[in-house]
Amino acid sequence: MDDFKATGSREFLEWLRDLLKRTFGDNVKMTIEDTFIHTGIRHRVIRTDGEKSPSASQTRDKGGPSRKFKILLDQDDYAAALKPVEHHSLATTKD
Repeated sequence: MDDFKATGSREFLEWLRDLLKRTFGDNVKMTIEDTFIHTGIRHRVIRTDGEKSPSASQTRDKGGPSRKFKILLDQDDYAAALKPVEHHSLATTKD
C-alpha cells in the first residue's frame, strides 16, 4: 500500500490506521498531522472556526457545533528549488 490520504476525526484516523496495520502489517506508515507533504505536495489543515487544533477536523461532532476548516495545497518549496535546464541543443531547437 502506498500514497494513501484520508481525512476525518483523529479517532477515525487512528481506527483506520489500526485497521490498515491489521490488514497489511505493522509497516503501514500513516502520519496524522495538520501539515504534511504527500507526493511532493504540502497539505495544511487550517481551522476557520477559531479553534486552535485542526486535528479534529470533522464537520460535525455528535450534533455539536460545526467545525470548519480548509485544506491548503501548495508546492512552494518544490518550485523554489527548481533550477533551469541548460543544454546547447535546447538553444537550437525550433518551437
